[in-house]
This record gives sequence, C-alpha cells and structure tokens, in this order.
Amino acid sequence: MLIVSDRALVVMANALEAGQLPEEQVLRLAKGEDGEFGLVLDEAHDGDEIISRNEKPVLHIDMETSASLNGAKLDLAEGTSPVRLALRLPEPDL
Repeated sequence: MLIVSDRALVVMANALEAGQLPEEQVLRLAKGEDGEFGLVLDEAHDGDEIISRNEKPVLHIDMETSASLNGAKLDLAEGTSPVRLALRLPEPDL
C-alpha cells in the first residue's frame, strides 16, 4: 500500500477544493506511457484504492498501480517553491 503523508494529503485536498471540479472527477495517481507516475484528473473506477482526509476522498489509485507502489511514500518535496509532491520508492531488498 502507498503511504501518503498528511502534508501531501492537505496539499491535494486544498487543490481539489480550489479547483471546483465536477463531482464525477477525481484525482488519480497513475503511471504514464513513459513509465513515470503523475497525478491526473479522471473518473472513479471500481476497485480503486481511495485515500481520504477528514472522510473526504482525495486520491484514487487503481489496483495494479497500488500493488506496484507497495511501501512507497508520497510526500512534499523538501525545499521546493512552489510546493511539489515527491514519490519515494522503497529501497530494494538485496
């Protein structure tokens, strides 16, 4: 399971509220064709892992992506302005 810091959840929740998105749109962590992960606007899908803050859905992740990010952490990147999110993958077992 992906670990999402409280700081990252606050930033994403605030962005969603400020964006005044249609109710059917959600923020999704997805893997692009280039193999990089990013945040995209999408629709909710059955089987999504949903990460919430204050009982409000903030981030959706499909099952395959969630499984590939087991142990990874989504947090704020240190020392960046404007605020940026950073995905830190777990260290491989040697």
